Amino acid sequence: ILLLTEIGKKSNQEAVLSTILAMKNRPDRRDVLVSFQKPILMIVGNEDLAVPIADSLFQIELSFNIQSIVLKDCGHMGMFEKPQTCLSRLLEFYHY
Repeated sequence: ILLLTEIGKKSNQEAVLSTILAMKNRPDRRDVLVSFQKPILMIVGNEDLAVPIADSLFQIELSFNIQSIVLKDCGHMGMFEKPQTCLSRLLEFYHY
């Protein structure tokens, strides 16, 4: 969290705001999850405030191609909050 805070402090405020607005206003792309024919891995945090767990679970159910892991005691940045768990799961998925 401290590392991300430092990165955030050094970031251009206008760029950060533009990025947030772009994410907020992006079109619904759930159709991609439904139609994509290759395996998909979704790693979600059960305490994510940016994407509520209910929304993530709904998306996971959209396709039989989706493999998932729900990280306990984790928010939106699992790759920083639970790096070893994410790495090991990514490696398992890669070798799948």
